[in-house]
Amino acid sequence: MHSFSVAAGEGAHRVEVLCALLGGDICLCIGGGERPHIGAAALAVPRQSLRGGGEPSASASVLCVTGHKEDELVRETALRFAARLGGRVLVSAGLHIDEAREEDICLLLDNCRAALGLALERLEPVS
Repeated sequence: MHSFSVAAGEGAHRVEVLCALLGGDICLCIGGGERPHIGAAALAVPRQSLRGGGEPSASASVLCVTGHKEDELVRETALRFAARLGGRVLVSAGLHIDEAREEDICLLLDNCRAALGLALERLEPVS
């Protein structure tokens, strides 16, 4: 097993992504804000697109802790990484800032996208 981490942002808006490579599978743990945690998780499995043409796609299942809003983030991330890399992808995420304003949430999500982009650059498709 090999792992690495990447991060984007500073202070309360910093987001870190820990990537563990498990054979052809990938586990991503996304944490950020003042209290990283597990708010939601998604598991995606690569497949060919149902639209035909053999394009890569994926299907995902999601679990979300009651009251948390990371479900869309983990689903989109798991689908994107599985389709692009061709392996199973498990993503967990928890981003939290006390009394977050709209701009706090936007900055956290921007930093999350930046960190995920850095992670994707380091990952190789499954052969």
